Order: sequence, then structure tokens, then C-alpha cells
Amino acid sequence: MKGKLLITNHIKEYRKAYGYSQEYLAKLTGLSQNSISDIESGKNGCTLGHAFLIAQAFGLYIEDVFSWAYVSENNPHNIHVVDGGLHV
Repeated sequence: MKGKLLITNHIKEYRKAYGYSQEYLAKLTGLSQNSISDIESGKNGCTLGHAFLIAQAFGLYIEDVFSWAYVSENNPHNIHVVDGGLHV
């Protein structure tokens, strides 16, 4: 089965819920504010290690902060959510 894996994140939603700025989240994770911004906006992806650090900063699991879904190449309307979701 051919297809594409789509990854999204809920960083901004969790930042707002926790009252964190991008700068504060960067300080907690050791990443730069630019990296946090790029990951949050989807401009750049992140490593598994960075995803772990971001989730850890919120006291959450990676799958709470990041969502992924498999989209079938043959039928783009056939989306299978693998895991993840926002639980504030």
C-alpha cells in the first residue's frame, strides 16, 4: 500500500494552555526560539529527540503533542489516523 505519512503538532495549543511563550519553551527544551517557531508552524520537521524534549516540557507523551496520519496514495480521501491528539 503506497501513501504518505502526515505529521502535525499541537505545540501552539499546549503553549497557550500552559501560558508558555516560544522563548520559554525554547529555554525548557534547550532548542532555539527559531527552532520552536519553525517546528510549531510546520515549516520544519523535528527529530524524535526534539519531539521528546518538547513533549517532556509539557509533562506529556509525544503522541499527545504530535499527531500522525497515513493518507492512501490511491484514495486521498482515505485517511487513517495512526495516533496522537490534543488532550488539554
